[in-house]
Amino acid sequence: MFDLVGCSRYLRGCSPICSPNRKGQLLWADAFYFRDLIREDINISLKTPKQILKLACIADILDFPDYALELLEFLTLNYGEQPEYNFANVIIKSLSQVPELLKRGLDSLPVVANIRHRL
Repeated sequence: MFDLVGCSRYLRGCSPICSPNRKGQLLWADAFYFRDLIREDINISLKTPKQILKLACIADILDFPDYALELLEFLTLNYGEQPEYNFANVIIKSLSQVPELLKRGLDSLPVVANIRHRL
């Protein structure tokens, strides 16, 4: 599971204390589940570049940029010889939009070191 959203909680009225981290009993929420298509033990018929790219797009749309980046890096490293799955330039361009990363230096990031040969 990646996240719970729209949580509804019930504040228990009989206790004089409450956790600062958990504001009552969870009653319901919407959950985001993603199949991890880049796990080593996943069914090979599901682990196609096209399916992984679709999953990266869904992760990005649902605001999970960390997972989308991980998937695009996987595609670049494993299928980057095919131009349609080489996202090295896209990854660098996206990372360069984050001021904190630019200050640290993009070359210090492991993902950049991993994909450098595909630029």
